[in-house]
Amino acid sequence: MRSNIASILKLAIGILIFIGVCAFLFHYFYKFPKEVSVVRKAVIMIGDSPASGTPTTIRIDGTLYRPLYRQHRFVGDFVIDALEVTKWSQVDMKTVKINNGIGMGAMFYSRMNPKAETAHFGWNYFDENFEKINIWSTTKMKTDNPANGNEAGDIYDSMFIATGDDLEQAIETQRALRERFKDDSFAPRR
Repeated sequence: MRSNIASILKLAIGILIFIGVCAFLFHYFYKFPKEVSVVRKAVIMIGDSPASGTPTTIRIDGTLYRPLYRQHRFVGDFVIDALEVTKWSQVDMKTVKINNGIGMGAMFYSRMNPKAETAHFGWNYFDENFEKINIWSTTKMKTDNPANGNEAGDIYDSMFIATGDDLEQAIETQRALRERFKDDSFAPRR
């Protein structure tokens, strides 16, 4: 009788230790939702011309959700001071790909007043702490210079917003993210 009780007690202790180790490993490796509140200096570049660099600030305040076996997403404010469209509403950015610790997500902004409007702002590449960020979007520009063969109207060009104190740091951020992401879809390809 005592040997049965001792065997049951040993089995129960073994099960508790196993459950404890599993719980420890789960908490150690699982990435729970992370609150993000950062302000980063950045530079806006139009097209392939780094000479167009304009300084701005990126303000991020929200939650990065990282569920097991499902798509990661960021919900909150992702404001680029120089771009009015980013002040419309909160962003719900789905992370469609993660390579070597660099996420790639699609950013959408929308508003309902005075009418329903949605702006697809672009692709965002970022590291886990939102220290290095590269946003690839388009910008509408007016042209009215018929001497160049262009008719008056709207044209679109690529716009890149990368973190950095100045143009050189922004280009270095793009290079570092591209090297870590290791995918042909990364833009720009400089």
